[in-house]
Amino acid sequence: METKTKQIEEHLYRYGSITSWIAFEKYQVTRLSSIIHRFRKRGMVISSFPVEDNKYVKYILISQNGAI
Repeated sequence: METKTKQIEEHLYRYGSITSWIAFEKYQVTRLSSIIHRFRKRGMVISSFPVEDNKYVKYILISQNGAI
């Protein structure tokens, strides 16, 4: 079985972005920001934007390990 972190990583590679709402709805992830923080520490460039008047956040994968 895949870990939640791996599921989120694969989602980002496949779709290019993820919201905290999608992470909860599809993968039952409640701490997406923690996973994103770990990805950033590994060198992934990920931008974040508030959605719907700051109700949740959208994370967009810019590059993996500094490469575009």
